[in-house]
Amino acid sequence: MGAADVGDQLDDPRAGLGLHGGELRLGHFPHGRGLPPHLPLAEATVNAALAAYRTGQVDFMTVLDARITENSYRRDLIALDADAGRALAELEMLIAAPLLDPDTADPFAAGGVR
Repeated sequence: MGAADVGDQLDDPRAGLGLHGGELRLGHFPHGRGLPPHLPLAEATVNAALAAYRTGQVDFMTVLDARITENSYRRDLIALDADAGRALAELEMLIAAPLLDPDTADPFAAGGVR
């Protein structure tokens, strides 16, 4: 890191954090989809449990258990999004500059839970 890089970071605090070009996105997960891999799996489990219940292969408690698990994942995802928002707000407060452009940043663009 040269003196010019340090000067650039002083001019733009986002430079040192690797946040140019909107790289930081709320609700983004590494596998490229907007939801963590557990939630689509939980939704599929609920659908499978409902189908099995309709044909008499499982009891109603299996359907409820699948739904409770899905809701637990959704609740955890919402809590993680809230934590990420708080962390982003704290970073913006500490550097006294916005990290995301409010005109283009959409926390739900990646398919997050509303």
